[in-house]
Amino acid sequence: MKTPRYTLPYDVADTIMVCALRFDGYKWLEAKLGRGAAHDFTPWTQPVIETLEVHSTLEENFVAFFALQRWLHKWGGEMLPESAPDHTAYRFLFLHLHAVETPERFIHDEYQARWLQTNPKRVAHHASLVRRALLNPFLLRKIV
Repeated sequence: MKTPRYTLPYDVADTIMVCALRFDGYKWLEAKLGRGAAHDFTPWTQPVIETLEVHSTLEENFVAFFALQRWLHKWGGEMLPESAPDHTAYRFLFLHLHAVETPERFIHDEYQARWLQTNPKRVAHHASLVRRALLNPFLLRKIV
């Protein structure tokens, strides 16, 4: 059976994950809303999922990217098909943020170290694969 073009290889998915988790979204949410705030990232994820428009600030885009990674790979979104709008938004944010430095106040040391060890040519190649996957006619019909 042929793999759909929007299904990404494991190494690409790993690059996206490390890119997302280099930003400590929990720390950001605590700084924004205070200690003990509920981990509700919906105000930052939902607009990107629904419109594929980025937020006006770098930190808000990073927190949406972080939260989508957590949702899709830990908090219950694991069963969503890769053609789901949540995955499209996650990949879209990767393309928007992969070449941007992590906001210093919210660096997650472990993932930042992994990100800095990732070969930039590999990241660029993975970004091209993500771009191609997002151009899949099936996905374009879902987001236009």
